[in-house]
Amino acid sequence: MADDKIKEVKLLQNHNKIYEKAVKINGIYVKSYIDTGSQVNVLSTHVSKLLHLETTPSSTTLKGFSGKHLPSRGEVIFELEIDGIKSPCRAHLTDVDMGSIHLLVGQPIINSDGMALVVCDGKANLKQDVDFIHNMDVIEERTRFKVITTEKESLLPGLSIIKVNVLDNENNNDVVTTPQHYELQGVSYSIPATLLRGATGYIKVINSGTRNIEWKEGEVLTRADSCAASPPNDVQDGRM
Repeated sequence: MADDKIKEVKLLQNHNKIYEKAVKINGIYVKSYIDTGSQVNVLSTHVSKLLHLETTPSSTTLKGFSGKHLPSRGEVIFELEIDGIKSPCRAHLTDVDMGSIHLLVGQPIINSDGMALVVCDGKANLKQDVDFIHNMDVIEERTRFKVITTEKESLLPGLSIIKVNVLDNENNNDVVTTPQHYELQGVSYSIPATLLRGATGYIKVINSGTRNIEWKEGEVLTRADSCAASPPNDVQDGRM
């Protein structure tokens, strides 16, 4: 079986109550868990049947339920509302008993554009930078650029500033990067929204894990959008 068909799930290995929360699936409350180590969203088959969600077949294997490899029971699509943010959500189904949890909210939601995971006062919340989105004057044809490393990087835990290339960007064009948060297998980092000009600039990377982050030259870190107006004050300025 191809590796891209095996997806990690971490809930039963690293359960922490601060990541539990009530969310809505198609307007109906269910109990969920924000699972930063899961490469997919996972929903209980029992809840899917109760909500009459349409299931499509899947060849994906879910890895990590108490160390087991279990086949996905199919995929479903629904509207997810979490912390007041509504978005389409695709989830794999499982028969595994997840206790009181019905839905694992994984990286496809946590790492989606403009989304940030914030842990404060013993609670984890997802937030979307609405003001940033509304204030950005995007060109008529929305163009996205890949932001890549210019050389091999080894980032120690903590805050680092690294040089990046913005592929195919014109010299006098300003772009703003999508904020990113990533967690998987002990690697954890965040990249704030950053204003860049032309093909080269600098971005901050916050390594919140316990080990070095290793990136090859040309690694895609995030993407950027063209903008015609200055972004809000909380956007980092990494222009050359």
